[in-house]
Amino acid sequence: MIDNKHKIGWHYVLGIIGGVGLFFVFQYVTALMRLSGGSGAMKNKFSVLAQDKYMGFLIIQNLYVLLGYVILGILFTMVLCPLVDLVFKKISGRTWWMNIVSGLVGSFLIHGFFTLRLVKTRPYFLDDAKFGYWYFEFLNVVPEFAKPTVFLVIFSVLPWVILGYAGWWYYRYLNRNGRMVAGVVVLSLSGFLFLKFNQATTRLEAA
Repeated sequence: MIDNKHKIGWHYVLGIIGGVGLFFVFQYVTALMRLSGGSGAMKNKFSVLAQDKYMGFLIIQNLYVLLGYVILGILFTMVLCPLVDLVFKKISGRTWWMNIVSGLVGSFLIHGFFTLRLVKTRPYFLDDAKFGYWYFEFLNVVPEFAKPTVFLVIFSVLPWVILGYAGWWYYRYLNRNGRMVAGVVVLSLSGFLFLKFNQATTRLEAA
């Protein structure tokens, strides 16, 4: 599906996938460690009941989280492939580890962007203990008079610019079948995540 007349091969895509995969493995392991540490610290009848009677349910739910990670991993990869190519296209002889590191670093940057956007637009999704963390201070670096313009550019304009560039990149580097597949995948996964996010927001606001 990749147009051979351009110098983008599967080794490049697989390298980005590897970096994105490492990021989500880190996130998943970190989440499991927090869950294990939190439940282990709770010494009451509810935690004992949950670990004794509902451990299977908890395991299944954590495995279900993997589905969300796979969906996000695909979307991360589709966003990072054009961006990494834009940054490093002047470098000849890129090695596989450069692509992996680029995918890993890019994933952390995307994660950081959406964390900041969440803090700015929907802070009620954050745990009370998170208030006052570095991302709040990071937003406060921007002078008060400039915040409306800067936040508009960063959180509203920039994502559309990146998506527009990514669309152009795929149109250029993929053949006709590849464009169709990429379009269906992005629209389907984005629609699914958007639906789930709206459902979660509605339930939270109703509560």
